[in-house]
Amino acid sequence: SGSKMNKVTLQTIIEDRIFNLDGNSFQDLCDRLCLKLYPDDYTPVRAGGPKGDTKMDGYCPKGKIYFAAHATRGERTAAIKKKIENDLKGCLKQHEDAETWIFLTNDTLVGDVETYVHKLRTEFPKVTIKTWGHKKITETIVEFGEGDISSIIGLDLGPMVQLESEINDAAQFLKEDKPKDALLLFNRLWEQHNGYMSDRQKFR
Repeated sequence: SGSKMNKVTLQTIIEDRIFNLDGNSFQDLCDRLCLKLYPDDYTPVRAGGPKGDTKMDGYCPKGKIYFAAHATRGERTAAIKKKIENDLKGCLKQHEDAETWIFLTNDTLVGDVETYVHKLRTEFPKVTIKTWGHKKITETIVEFGEGDISSIIGLDLGPMVQLESEINDAAQFLKEDKPKDALLLFNRLWEQHNGYMSDRQKFR
């Protein structure tokens, strides 16, 4: 029905999705996002091969931008600081041409970590050092169309868009004092939702 999901709902879904991803799943999402942001430049990288860890998870050779993606949710501050420092210094040692270094994480970095990052900025003034927490990543993703958003976050938004528009219709019925119509709609929704969920379970 070509209905659009409202931006606040969309942001909530994306943010929740990013926050709950870990390890490789989070890195994969960052790859998909960066491939959309820098379509002619971004190159995903994974540790391994003869060179081992190149101290980055992706880079833009033309833009000289290097990325480190790490799911920090639940980690201690000291460990996050060490991770940032090691990745940054390791990357700059191996890639002296770096102009921008971006650390992506699935959480909001606490003030203590951001202060530490600022100290690193003064230590490496030639490089633009940025941190993208899950809110910043969400803000970046939400600007894309729904098809792109679905593929970046790895979640089909179709059923959710449908669900939201149906719930809005039911809310409108309630406002207009038509509880029976609203109830009919909710019952139909429930049946559809149950059918959809059991279909999904089959593929688990």
